[in-house]
Amino acid sequence: MSSIFNKLFYTANELMEILSIPESTFYKFQNEWIKEGGDIIDMGKVEIEGGPKLWNGSKFLEWLINNRTKQSEKILLFIKQNKGEDVN
Repeated sequence: MSSIFNKLFYTANELMEILSIPESTFYKFQNEWIKEGGDIIDMGKVEIEGGPKLWNGSKFLEWLINNRTKQSEKILLFIKQNKGEDVN
């Protein structure tokens, strides 16, 4: 699932830009996940000791597909990514 990512970690702004997710939606997803009892780490957030808070792009995309898309959309995204197509 990492064909749209060219590095392992991204800032939140970089991740939102790559995935074309509005900032309000990005943080809404985080807040809802936490309220549901989820751990933000499951979404791909990485905290570097003494450094910035970053995101694992592939892990966030996997979480997004599994938790915030309809089944038919999940299948389409999976097929496109395995073919190396742009999902935007």
